[in-house]
Amino acid sequence: MRTRSALAAVALLGAVGLIVAVWFLLAGAPDVALTLLLVEVLTAMTAAFVLSGLSPRFPRPRRGVAAAALAGAAGLVAALGTLALTGGRELSPAGAYFLEAAEPETGGRNVVNTILVDFRGLDTHGEASVLAAAALGLLLLLPGQPDGTAGGPRAPYGRVLGPAHRLLLPGIAGFSAYLFLRGHNEPGGGFSAALVAGTAVAFGYLAGRTGTRWLSPRPLLAAGLVLGAAVGLAAMALGDPFLTPFTIPVPGGGLSSPLLFDAAVYLMVLGLVVTVVDRLGAGPGEHR
Repeated sequence: MRTRSALAAVALLGAVGLIVAVWFLLAGAPDVALTLLLVEVLTAMTAAFVLSGLSPRFPRPRRGVAAAALAGAAGLVAALGTLALTGGRELSPAGAYFLEAAEPETGGRNVVNTILVDFRGLDTHGEASVLAAAALGLLLLLPGQPDGTAGGPRAPYGRVLGPAHRLLLPGIAGFSAYLFLRGHNEPGGGFSAALVAGTAVAFGYLAGRTGTRWLSPRPLLAAGLVLGAAVGLAAMALGDPFLTPFTIPVPGGGLSSPLLFDAAVYLMVLGLVVTVVDRLGAGPGEHR
């Protein structure tokens, strides 16, 4: 609330997110901490796009004290509500059931991931569809170039970031695949893996690469929506409720439907990140 520097504001906001991520780690929630850390990285990159067309200094606030008091009160109410509703009670019956039944019923040791893609897949599908709808809104509200790519990237440090991007891209892609494949047993999964892949897209744009010409958001969003619905309807065709897990026989073993559903989440989240980079990274004149 006090700083007038745009860069300092982004850094301070990111510091708050990092503190919360450390708190999640101490609380035994590595999945949530990993996701929050990746979101903070993408937030900083997105802020770089947005702030590039604005003044580096904020005007002096007229009601800074009142706004700070209101923000502090809102944070205090949220903290007290969280403590009253979740922090001061014993493990719920539902939580105990998931901890006990996750591995025997799904074969996965990561309880968070099994809840998202096995036990409550319908909720996850709905949330991912909301992300896809938000991405479609950005595509409609902020049209890019006629060929579907953003305008020429502004990369004042392109001589450094360009080679760094080419060097790091294979490692980032490999780490994304690693997180995706291990999500059922260890921290990771489609959401976190897609955020890692999204950092490569945003990093490439900052490095002066040609926007997202090689990765279009519309096919990603459409493929994710269709794949998620197809997995759910396939379960209904087998006589089970929508998105009930099943195994597809393949040579050498079986392919689980939760893995395909996690791939649908991956595509939709990556489609949202590509949309943000493609639209917010465009020059201000293109949005007018």
